[in-house]
Amino acid sequence: AINGGRQVDLAGLAAGTYYLKISGIHHAVSRYSLVWDGETYQSPTITAPIPLAADVYDIGTNNNSRTAAVTLSPYSDTLLSLSIHTSGDMDYFRLVLPSTGAEENYARIFFDAHMGDLALTLISSNGAILIDDGTVINGGKELNLAGLAAGTYYVRISGINKSTNTYSLVWD
Repeated sequence: AINGGRQVDLAGLAAGTYYLKISGIHHAVSRYSLVWDGETYQSPTITAPIPLAADVYDIGTNNNSRTAAVTLSPYSDTLLSLSIHTSGDMDYFRLVLPSTGAEENYARIFFDAHMGDLALTLISSNGAILIDDGTVINGGKELNLAGLAAGTYYVRISGINKSTNTYSLVWD
C-alpha cells in the first residue's frame, strides 16, 4: 500500500499488453485515482453496484430455508446460473445419501471470489451445522461427504460479510 492505495511493480515483465482490473472488495463502491507514468486518471462516477438477478429457485419456490430446500438429484449433476443476489439471501439444497458417504462424494460451488466470498455449509436433517464452511478449492469451495451416514443433509450457500455473487453447484 502506498499512501492508502496500492502499487503494482512492472519491473521484470516482458514487453507486451497487460490489463489492470480495479474492483471493490465485497462489491464496495468507491472512487479512485490511477497514476500511470506520472499522469493521474480519475475513476468514472459510480453510484451503486449493479444488482444481481434472483436465480430460478428464488423466483419460483424461494429456497431460503431448509423447509423450502430444492432436492438434488441422487446422481452426479450440476446446477448453473445460481445466485446469492442480496446480502440476506441464502440458498438451501436437500441432498440424500443412500449409503455411507465415500471419498468421491462431495458438494462443490464454483464462483469468482473477487466478486464476493460465499460460504458453503453442511447441515444435518435436524438442523445441526456439521461443516460451517467448505474447504477452499481452485475456483470455489468443497464439502467432502466421506464417512457421513446414509440420510438427508442440507447444503446452504450464503454470502460472507453480506457478499453477493453468482455460482454453480456440483455434486456427486
